[in-house]
Amino acid sequence: KKLPAPAQKCLAEFIVSAAIRAWRALEKGQTPSQDKPVVSSMLVHASQSVAMHTRIAEQFSEHIKEIRATLDYAGGQERADELKPFAKAFSRQLEVTPKVQAARNDVDTVRDWSLPSTFEELLPLVEETIQSLTVQVVNGDPAPDRTALAGPTSAASGRFRPIVWIGGNKLSRGLTIPYLCMSIFVRGAGTAD
Repeated sequence: KKLPAPAQKCLAEFIVSAAIRAWRALEKGQTPSQDKPVVSSMLVHASQSVAMHTRIAEQFSEHIKEIRATLDYAGGQERADELKPFAKAFSRQLEVTPKVQAARNDVDTVRDWSLPSTFEELLPLVEETIQSLTVQVVNGDPAPDRTALAGPTSAASGRFRPIVWIGGNKLSRGLTIPYLCMSIFVRGAGTAD
């Protein structure tokens, strides 16, 4: 009924990755806006069932709304507890980035591996990313019901456009997902896939 813990962890890592992309853009002197936002994407392909896509999208949306509510209205320890997964994801990023950089140094054309020095420095962008999150279903349904899906809040500035794409084969075959940072692909796959 709720978003499973591994998916919650992936979402937290995606939010941190999107916030880091935004931080790097700002560090380079770019001025993201509604016309030129910093885009980040997450792909979720857990089933070929259109009905399942809707349910998964609702789970992600409900979880995002819970995070937003806690950050908007809670204080003290409750707010600190809500931010722990993001702080842990950032800590893992600090640990793994030098290893990935060393492994990819010979093949990467883009060499910006910079990171904020502390989670506190990234926190305002994490919060803005959470407010800007959108859940989007892409499948063969010509008129999906999008009323229950998370979209940007009124607090979102429009500078960032983090999107969680949920769907089936339309996402995994030939559709370009802009600035893909995270993927969840858990359905059984045969050799044709």
